Amino acid sequence: MRYFLPLVAGTIFQQIYSLVDAAIVGRFVGTDGLGAIGGSASTIIYIVTMVFTTLFAGASVTLSQYFGAKDEKKLHKALHTVAAFGLISSVVMTVLGVLFSRFMMELMRTPENLMEYSMQYMYIYFGGISSVILYNMGAAILRAVGDSKRPFHYLIVCCVLNIVLDILLVVVFPFEVIGAAAATVFSQGVSAVLVMRALVKSKEVEGMPFHLSLRIRDLREGFDSKILTHQLRLGTPGSVQAVAYGLTNILIQACINGFGSDVVAAWAAYFKTDVIFWAAMNAFGVTVTTFCGQNYGAGKKDRVFRSVRMGLLQSVLVQGVIITALYVFSRPILCLFLTDSHVIDIGVTMMHQFIPWYIFSVILEIFNGALRGLGDVQIPTLITTGCTLGLRIPWLLLILPKYHKVFTVIISYPITWLLALTMVIPYYFYRKRKYV
Repeated sequence: MRYFLPLVAGTIFQQIYSLVDAAIVGRFVGTDGLGAIGGSASTIIYIVTMVFTTLFAGASVTLSQYFGAKDEKKLHKALHTVAAFGLISSVVMTVLGVLFSRFMMELMRTPENLMEYSMQYMYIYFGGISSVILYNMGAAILRAVGDSKRPFHYLIVCCVLNIVLDILLVVVFPFEVIGAAAATVFSQGVSAVLVMRALVKSKEVEGMPFHLSLRIRDLREGFDSKILTHQLRLGTPGSVQAVAYGLTNILIQACINGFGSDVVAAWAAYFKTDVIFWAAMNAFGVTVTTFCGQNYGAGKKDRVFRSVRMGLLQSVLVQGVIITALYVFSRPILCLFLTDSHVIDIGVTMMHQFIPWYIFSVILEIFNGALRGLGDVQIPTLITTGCTLGLRIPWLLLILPKYHKVFTVIISYPITWLLALTMVIPYYFYRKRKYV
């Protein structure tokens, strides 16, 4: 819990960037502004962010295992390898994001009244995408060696900065969506600078007889293609899974767009309200992965599986409280983002239909996190991706046209989670018996 709490708090603060944008834009720009930044644009940004988050999660597994084994040489090489990869990726994604934003917006059938706002947000966001990539890279490195506090501290500063800039650039000076995007990008840039500074500044790792330090001059010499291959082998399946989720989310957003602007705005507001739940779920997954990875590297088998049991128990208890709160207080929460009573009613109905199913995604994340810590990512990813693409897409293409309701879209999520659980849990116990 000492590791988890700063991690989940930091994840929540990171998500607050978009949360504050949504609240301020929804109230001071209007429903179209909220639909623009929370609809199609948000879906594409989510895909890109998750692809790199999962890639760096793969790198963090190698770092945590080398750390647990106290292998200073490999830890140093792994650090500089992932840093070089992050720097190159940030440049590539800036170019691709700016070039293909409009194409993706049109592919998702973004309503015409939302297109201008959406493109403004996308161009500015991708112009500063390097800050998002570098922050997530640096934070993954620090967390892999047990440091979840410094990324949290940096995000507190940047979250406060984001709120101040949002008020300044949207409320005081009415730059509307452009102001919200600029505030987000600038704040994320500050967080990236802080986390990179922490890596460059030499610091002795607690309990280890060596320093963890990123040296710019060592980026070329410290780069190891074999380690990069290993990191990508662990991280790519997660990215494939993120893309699979992203593709289905694009299809889902296209389906939601077909219900009209009010439903789009309600859907956008709803998926800004449960930020705490998803932040906690991701944080529990990273926590279990880190503990399993470090203990696996140190050869402490009993602590590997104790970490899984404790993570499962704690996540179910914590997430149960969050789920209950979101269900009970759905209306006042939505009122933070929306002023139209009709749109709020739509959002409340969505939340009551969706939220009780969240617990299945929690359990799935814990078992997937445990398998990642053991270095096993291919089979869990194959299961999760197969269920997502193999079930959700046919469901939306075949079932939704016959039962054209928002609930038909919503129920595709829990069906996918339940199907994946029926395969991931038996596979985990198979790996456990094999490892023991």
